[in-house]
Amino acid sequence: MFAKRAILIGTALLCLLPAACSVKPGTGTPLCPGPDPVCGTDMSVMPPMPDGMGGAPDGAGMMDLRMDLPKDMSGILTMLDFAPMVSYSIGQRANSVAIGDLNGDGKPDLAVVGISSSVIVLLNQGGGIFLKDHLPTYSVGRNPVSVAIGDLDGDGKLDLVVVNQPDNTVTVLLNQGGGTFLKNGLPSYPAGSTPSAVAIGDLNGDGKPDLAVADLSGTSCTGSPVVSVLINQGGGIFPGVNPPNYAVANCPYSVSIDDLNDDGKPDLVTPGELSDRVSVLLNNGDGSFPMGDPARYAVGSMPLSVAIGDLNGDGKPDLAVSNSSDNSVSVLMNLGKGTFPSNNPSTYRVGTYPYSIAIADLNNDSKPDLAVANSRSNDVTVLLNQGSGTFLNKPPTSYPVGSAPYSVAIGDLNGDGKLDLVTANTVSGDVSVLINTSK
Repeated sequence: MFAKRAILIGTALLCLLPAACSVKPGTGTPLCPGPDPVCGTDMSVMPPMPDGMGGAPDGAGMMDLRMDLPKDMSGILTMLDFAPMVSYSIGQRANSVAIGDLNGDGKPDLAVVGISSSVIVLLNQGGGIFLKDHLPTYSVGRNPVSVAIGDLDGDGKLDLVVVNQPDNTVTVLLNQGGGTFLKNGLPSYPAGSTPSAVAIGDLNGDGKPDLAVADLSGTSCTGSPVVSVLINQGGGIFPGVNPPNYAVANCPYSVSIDDLNDDGKPDLVTPGELSDRVSVLLNNGDGSFPMGDPARYAVGSMPLSVAIGDLNGDGKPDLAVSNSSDNSVSVLMNLGKGTFPSNNPSTYRVGTYPYSIAIADLNNDSKPDLAVANSRSNDVTVLLNQGSGTFLNKPPTSYPVGSAPYSVAIGDLNGDGKLDLVTANTVSGDVSVLINTSK
């Protein structure tokens, strides 16, 4: 089984996230969806926001929010609890965040991309606290919308890959040590038309992490949507020509990687915002995928992000999809061999306009839970797994973050064995850190 569902991240797992997302040092293997990760998106291609969207949370946002959980099998009552958010400004619109130990000190750091053609690195000072001033900033392409973390050159140091949407490229930043990166002369590679998200995984089985990039094929998704696959040539170098691509459902804002059919080869999943479907592409074994229409499965209205994890404990990776238009999450259980129910997935209510989703065990009960960034209610909804892939959802519990969170990532930021939350907030131009203080 392609092990990639336990967070750091992971979109690298961090999860691919629209990736929000980190990876296992020295391997490039995502630890949670990854790349998860959707990672952010250009506001120019977003559906219009309602008037007044983006205001700061009110006074209630300063309160500790707690959720009493049912007793577990041992009879112990668990209380999920996050401290009030701590915000770190990046001075520009924050589109995407990924988590990984970039300087090798054992503490997970943050990489954030914003509209000003740059990626910002926030190094963990300990205890899940980050510097607020003089943040290292590295130039990339225009309007970067997604970032993922992985060891692309096999030197044991985590590198960055950034999607530059208007340039139709990805930029690779190789770690020079100590969590620093070159400031000039960074290589960029063709990545299809209007790329929206990137995920990292070894797609051809040669031990080198490759890239999967979701392509909108036009700012209004008017072209033929695809996923482009960039095979690592070694040393974190990728082809300088247009990569092979594969058809997917219309308007993919996210791509995730995992071995869905248990054949030892990582597969791809993308949501199609304008088709209300997710596309599943099963790996041919050499990093290529079947041509023509992929398998598609019905979800909610206008899906934007997909995360992968074994939600019901049967050893098969399942799918969780955020549906922006109907404010819900769809859960699709793997029926075996990478197939999923053709209709009527389980559905759970979340906040307003959910943009990004990640999977991890937030309450340490060995069952993966869901965290959903809601871009118009300015919060993160947590859905706790009750077993068998069903979730506690009456009512959903949400935690305030900054304005218009487009990306969520999960990792143990303060080293206490409990997973914390981070969001990249587009309108407020910052990242929100929520430390897990559960007892």
